[in-house]
Amino acid sequence: MGELSKNSEKYAKNVLWGVLGFLFARRQPPALPIDLTKVKSVLVVRPDRMGDVVLSMPVYESIKLSIPGVRLTALVDKSNTGLLKDNPNIDEVFAWDPKKPWKTLLALRRKKFDLAFTLNKTFSATASLFTLVSGAECRVGYKQTQNAWLHDVQADIDNEPRHEIENNLEIGRAHV
Repeated sequence: MGELSKNSEKYAKNVLWGVLGFLFARRQPPALPIDLTKVKSVLVVRPDRMGDVVLSMPVYESIKLSIPGVRLTALVDKSNTGLLKDNPNIDEVFAWDPKKPWKTLLALRRKKFDLAFTLNKTFSATASLFTLVSGAECRVGYKQTQNAWLHDVQADIDNEPRHEIENNLEIGRAHV
């Protein structure tokens, strides 16, 4: 019975994301490549485990070096905010509280982001929802069936074994 329940949940999630895609897919995607000299604010979404947040740290420095003067915001699980608190490459940290998701969603809506990166290589409904709600002008993430409509720039998923830091940096190499 457990397998049937898992398959039903997966099916329901895919149907839900299909409906969201139909309702919220961009009618007019941004012109590519993005003029990075006009990018003033970037959101990096990584609301999962501590190790994944630690391994995302090189991304922040890479963004700051690539886009001088940019305001960089990281969105992580509230239990991981301390990991990024003193990072000189991060201007603001949004703490996602799974018990109060509306707080993060409202905070994201109040901000204006030019660019958002979703670092999750496997589909994450949570990360995808935050990226969507951010209202970013351009959204970058991995090419995934469930949310292909969400990202304006999609990095191919390379199944070659490599370190998670390399996976995270791959998103930054996508053709923005």
